[in-house]
Amino acid sequence: MELGKYERQILSEVKGIPLHELPKIIEFLHYIKTGMMVEKPVEKKNVKRFAGMWKDMSEEEFGELTSLYKDRNQYFKERVF
Repeated sequence: MELGKYERQILSEVKGIPLHELPKIIEFLHYIKTGMMVEKPVEKKNVKRFAGMWKDMSEEEFGELTSLYKDRNQYFKERVF
C-alpha cells in the first residue's frame, strides 16, 4: 500500500471519531511515532524485583527466550505504522 492510500484510510477512520476522543488519538499516534522507536532505559528498581526469577531455566530455554525478545524487537523496529 502506498503512503497516500494509508493517509486517506487514516483520515477516513478519524472522521467518525467524536471530537472529545481526538486528543486520545493524537496521543496514541505520538506514542507510536516516538515511543516505540526509542528504547527507554529500564529503571533498576523494576529489574531487581525479577532477580533470580529464571535461575532454574535451562540454557536452551534461556536461548529461546532471548531469541524471541530479539526477534520481536527487530520486527517492530522495521515496521512502518
